Amino acid sequence: MLTPPSPRTVFVSYSHQDLDWVKRDFLPQVRTAAGPSVEFWWDAGLTANAKWTDQLERQIADCHGAILV
Repeated sequence: MLTPPSPRTVFVSYSHQDLDWVKRDFLPQVRTAAGPSVEFWWDAGLTANAKWTDQLERQIADCHGAILV
């Protein structure tokens, strides 16, 4: 049995003033276009009360690409 490929992760950088638009309009369209083999990550995935700068640096370093909105 073949193991499915692991998803590629893309970091999404945006202005917080655009958050509603990014969540409502942008990400659904990009997810549809990219397909299931791509995951999108943005700062909503940060753990509260943690060293968020370390988390952010690690996540960006592990990403396969970035989209700057």
